[in-house]
Formats: sequence, structure tokens, C-alpha cells
Amino acid sequence: MRWLELTAAVDSSDVDVVAEVLGRFGYGGVAIDEQGNQATVKVFLPIDNFLAKRRSELEESLTHLVLKNPLMLHERESVEQDWETLWKKHYKPLPIGERLIIKPSWEDYTATPEQVVIEIDPGMAFGTGQHATTRGCLVALERHLRRGMAVLDLGTGSGILAIAAVKLGASQVLALDINP
Repeated sequence: MRWLELTAAVDSSDVDVVAEVLGRFGYGGVAIDEQGNQATVKVFLPIDNFLAKRRSELEESLTHLVLKNPLMLHERESVEQDWETLWKKHYKPLPIGERLIIKPSWEDYTATPEQVVIEIDPGMAFGTGQHATTRGCLVALERHLRRGMAVLDLGTGSGILAIAAVKLGASQVLALDINP
């Protein structure tokens, strides 16, 4: 199958709203790559009889967003690849804060005694440590959590913050989400 890959470079403050809109029209969610204050949001649309309509609706939806900078979509056609394994090359152990390391299960990593390793595989939503909000929450946990504290992770998603809280010494963690 052939795919239309659409990529938008955005300010990191706009990444959530752009990803939400692109995700409504794309296949399999969006890919977000944040580097400092900039982010790239990528989505794939199948090249089929509905592409023109889907693309038009997507672009119309984007015009309603109020963004820090004007949005430009870059497109590229790609062919079906082994997506099941190809995407994994982009996920490596990710240091966060001073001690936390987020590691996908297929990567080897030898931690130092002071490091705290969280093994979690990326999915189609937040919770991999790639998003600035998740990183900020992990850094805050690392700085402020004291052994024996209780933690509430409301809207837990992947559970990455709850896992980090336990590994950092929380005595109790309640992780809740409406999405099973």
C-alpha cells in the first residue's frame, strides 16, 4: 500500500493541538518528535479513493487552530514497509532528569547504581517520556517525591508516572484512567 506522509514542524507549545487534529485523520495515530522548543508531528494517510476528501477535511480543521507560528505541512509519498519493526529504531533509552532512564523492552541498557530504569514500550499516546509534559512530570517526581509518600496518578495513560513513583520510593500509588 502507498501512504502520504504529512509532517508539520511546530512550536512545542502547539504540539498537543496539532497532534490531536492530525490524529483524527491519520492512520494509526501520530508520531511526535520534540527537540527543545520545537516539535515535528507526523501522520500517515492511505493513498486511496478517499485521500482528497480526507486531506481537504484535515486542512480545513487545521485552519481553525490558533498557533504560535504558521503551520506548513510537508508531504512525501511512501510505500508499505515493515512498520512493526522499522519504527523501533527511533526509540532508544532516554535519560530524564538526573536519575531516570526510560527504556523500551527491546533495547539493552546497563544502569549505574544510582539510576532508576523504567521499562515501557511506546504506544500511540503519551507515556513514553518523549513528550515535554511527561518529561516535566517525571522530573518533578524525581525532585519532590520522598520515600514513603502516597501518589495519585489521575489520567494515568501508559502508567509511566505511576511506575516512576513506585521505583522512586512511593509507598502507595493509585493510578486511574477512564480509558481501559
